[in-house]
Amino acid sequence: MSKRGSHFKRNTRKFFTVAMTASLGGAVLAACGSSSSTSKTTTSSSTNGDVITMAEGAQGTPDSILPFVEPAYNTVANKGSFQNFMWPELYTIGTSSSATALNTSLSLAYAPAYSQNDSVVTIKLKPWKWSNGSALTNADLMFFLDLLKFEKNEFADYVPGDIPDLISSMNTVGSNTVVLHLTKSVNPIWFTDDQLDELVPMPQQSWDKTSSAGPVGNYAATASGAAAVLSYLSAQSKDTSTYATNPLWKVVDGPFELTSFNTTGAASFKVNPSYSGPKVTYKVFKEVPYTSSASEFSSLLAGNEIQVGYVPANDLSTLARVKGAGYTIVPTPYWEINFLSLNYVNPQVENIFKQLYIRQALQHLMDQQAVVKSLLLGTGGYPDYGPVPPEPANPYKGSAESASTYPYSIKDARALLTSHGWKIPAAGPAVCTRPGTGSNQCGAGISSGTTLTFSLAYTTGSSYLPGEMEDFKSSAASAGIVLNLSSAPFDSIIAESGSPHATGPDIANWGAGFSWDFGEPYPTGGSIFASGHFLSYPVPAELRTLVAATHTASGSQADAAMQAYSNYVAKQALVIFQPVTYNINAVSSQLKGVYFPSTGILFPQTWSYK
Repeated sequence: MSKRGSHFKRNTRKFFTVAMTASLGGAVLAACGSSSSTSKTTTSSSTNGDVITMAEGAQGTPDSILPFVEPAYNTVANKGSFQNFMWPELYTIGTSSSATALNTSLSLAYAPAYSQNDSVVTIKLKPWKWSNGSALTNADLMFFLDLLKFEKNEFADYVPGDIPDLISSMNTVGSNTVVLHLTKSVNPIWFTDDQLDELVPMPQQSWDKTSSAGPVGNYAATASGAAAVLSYLSAQSKDTSTYATNPLWKVVDGPFELTSFNTTGAASFKVNPSYSGPKVTYKVFKEVPYTSSASEFSSLLAGNEIQVGYVPANDLSTLARVKGAGYTIVPTPYWEINFLSLNYVNPQVENIFKQLYIRQALQHLMDQQAVVKSLLLGTGGYPDYGPVPPEPANPYKGSAESASTYPYSIKDARALLTSHGWKIPAAGPAVCTRPGTGSNQCGAGISSGTTLTFSLAYTTGSSYLPGEMEDFKSSAASAGIVLNLSSAPFDSIIAESGSPHATGPDIANWGAGFSWDFGEPYPTGGSIFASGHFLSYPVPAELRTLVAATHTASGSQADAAMQAYSNYVAKQALVIFQPVTYNINAVSSQLKGVYFPSTGILFPQTWSYK
């Protein structure tokens, strides 16, 4: 077993491996905004303990309800702060006392048992019910596994070689046990954390159909049937106007049932009376969207709408006012990394981005220390130099994840370009004057006269991000790289970055942090960097080998394998790493049971009024 620091305690018994999970930007995305002059001394008590309202992050709102998540909808706004309330993952991670402990009261199954040299995994479901009164059974888990087996390329977290490719056969025992026979022995920590946590039991007795008028069958058990079922469910999920009325979405096994939803992301839930987890003590849970973090902060200070919100990083100097408005401040470092993605499939720039020295130059131009000090006020975030989350402390991060690998240096960036055949003018973009593949030439596929001009799109809703991008643009211009900035809503940026778009922006920045809710609480990079699926780039064979080692190594070898992977990605600069922001959460002093694990997954079913 891999050792964990104090933040990563787990049961070390081989057959009861505890998993971790996380989310992008956490419960309420800690976007940054300008200070507001609005103030009030108390939070609202008009709900009489029946309603809890939470602010959604300004950088993303839910827009997909189907828990078999497609790549374009792979966001925390959909998975961790919307779908999970209705259809929880097989395992829920995080408790009020430990961010990474298996939550035995909220999980749908008992901890997985590993046998036969960790090549057979037995999953036993708990006694659990759907909202229509029927029992959660093998069929519901097998329904998801069958769709994954036949439609794996439509699943956001699929990585070639992982689930379902790792499963040689599946069988059921009784009505509540599923046994997975794997093609090889695995690292139980990795398999539990990064594979089994992706599974979401779905109501086979209601969803295994190919049309609204058609009967429920066992269609997903065949390739053609699975394609038809997923096509039907996906089409239904595109109709956001029927989210609160479509009978499909009324069958839930989570704590809440959706009662209203609109395209701005505003959502209201009622408690599922058949929920098999701990009793929920209030009646209604609401999520309120905001167009900017500044407007959320104004509402927070007014104290008349939200019980759970966040303090934008630019407003950290006003925490006394937030406390005066009746809130407790809860700062949380989430298990995440943050970066700008490069478009490796756009024919205009792909050959440029494939050059390591170009990526190194871009990383040299990201002044993370200045962003943290000036834009995040020194306390609102921290630098990120690689693929393993820098906080909380952990044994996985390699030595190359350091400011010293690619320190901020316009001089170093210019030297990299000029030594590879680029002429940097006094103003404007650098020009390739020595085409070719030699060590002092521009590189394969780059013709004479090519210029270093790129489009960079970043998400709206944050006041610190425009400043960061303007600073990056200025530094890049000093090195002969022209960045044409534009901004767009979070959903647009994530959609263009989430699957290949030859005409998308050259560089994309969703600005919210990329965390391990995307299938990797154990941060091996399989679904991010080794798949090529999310970032759309040609995956080096060496990277695949390094990631594969983290899936099979154990004990101290597992830590060494993780560090080797960490060092490789940091040195290769496959993406441009940028600062991670803290989530500074604000919780009404009227509430209890509200906690924010570093994993970032929300458990509002545990919240209540004092």
